[in-house]
Amino acid sequence: MIPKTEREQIIALINREVVPAIACTEPIAVALCVAKATETLGCRPEKIQACLSANILKNAMGVGIPGTGMIGLPIAISLGVICGVSSKELKVLELNELVKAIEEEFGVSAAAMAVAAPAAGAAAGVTLGTVIGLIYLIILHKVKGDNITKTELANAPKPEQASVVAKNIIKFAIPVALSSLVFSITNLIDSITIQNRLEYVIAGNLDFIRNLYATELAGILDADIKNFLYGSYSLSLDFRNLIPSLTMTLGISAIPTLSAAWAVKNRAKIKVSIESVLRVTMLVAMPCGIGMGVLAQPILAMFYGKGESASGVSIAAPVLTAYGFSIFLMALSQPMTNMLQALDRTKIPLVSLSIGALVKLVSNFIFVSIPSLNVNGAVIGTILCYVVIVAINLFALVKTTRIRINLISVFAKPIICGILCGVAAYTSFGLCNRFIPEFGLKNIMALGVGIGFGGIIYIISMLFIKGISKDDVVMLPKGEKIAKILAKYGFIE
Repeated sequence: MIPKTEREQIIALINREVVPAIACTEPIAVALCVAKATETLGCRPEKIQACLSANILKNAMGVGIPGTGMIGLPIAISLGVICGVSSKELKVLELNELVKAIEEEFGVSAAAMAVAAPAAGAAAGVTLGTVIGLIYLIILHKVKGDNITKTELANAPKPEQASVVAKNIIKFAIPVALSSLVFSITNLIDSITIQNRLEYVIAGNLDFIRNLYATELAGILDADIKNFLYGSYSLSLDFRNLIPSLTMTLGISAIPTLSAAWAVKNRAKIKVSIESVLRVTMLVAMPCGIGMGVLAQPILAMFYGKGESASGVSIAAPVLTAYGFSIFLMALSQPMTNMLQALDRTKIPLVSLSIGALVKLVSNFIFVSIPSLNVNGAVIGTILCYVVIVAINLFALVKTTRIRINLISVFAKPIICGILCGVAAYTSFGLCNRFIPEFGLKNIMALGVGIGFGGIIYIISMLFIKGISKDDVVMLPKGEKIAKILAKYGFIE
């Protein structure tokens, strides 16, 4: 570890001798010369003849020019004339100068379109998809109708007054909408607290943090450590949210059946509905989560192993491993919320979310502030948050319905088979990684084998111990046909 005084001397030397540049220095140097010549001339030249060394020509012809999507010297020379400011030296083609030049040449609207194009494209894609979905639903309703017969409509009870309907909508809609924000709230808490706590812990323990991440922080300035650690942590978040996004629809699909059973107090059907939703959620979450946990490093390396994020993979991998092993808690939270809403207990998920968010906030302040944990402390906060949410919701679900959940069928069997899946995936990946010769797609191939073999072992083990019931299978697309095949061979009753 370099002593602090020597490190400061090195940084001072770099700041004195190194000049910041926008993009590759060869075309930027040419643009700088052209910009200076244009300023000296006092007007835009009609013709430019550039005399270049072989090295400048060779290195400049194939590199990109920032803000243009183009490569080579012609565009660099042109921009040097139009928007180059020689006083900026090797930052002569800074983006704001390019935007100003576009405004002067084409008007403000063209510049705004150029800057906003990526965001506008993304928004246009979402809008177009929504419009297409709306058109499809309108056509479907015109063709098939709403399946309400004239007899049913005539015998329907008299509708309540509009004010009563509006009051009920507000009464139920607000708690339902707020309780669905659990992922957004945990992410918001992270974005507010993690960097604040990291700044605090780095300020008082800089040498310790640098020793802890000596390889990863090589070349990272002290002022950038906070952003680097938070960026590394963020690499795992998309994977963390993937599985709960898949299981979110399970609770929604159970609402009609559960509501109907609750209305007539059919406890047997209530029990079947609740257990099926919880079991199918566990059946999906356990193998995916444990597989993600044991293969966190190669998964992240496949997506971020090259480029600017590569150095953060080793920091993100333990975070993703922890999230993988606990993902079933996050996956269970939303289906439980949906089922409580179906039972007219809309306030309970809101209460559990509020308590969980408070636990998350306090935990982040405590655990991220511990130097040895730093950014990993946010993982502890998230897990504790979901433990609280799931515990409160599960207790309320059982107390409200007065049913006894079969813990072996719902939780134990998926956990056991999920562990077998993880062992199989980790072992097969390790063997493939060891014996496959080195080549570009080695990691991807070994990862594919690991995921495939782990999935096969999981399915076989679940069928062998009869961890899947007929009600679970029926919930799937083409579930009736699949259930008949499995029953024929004795895998389900």
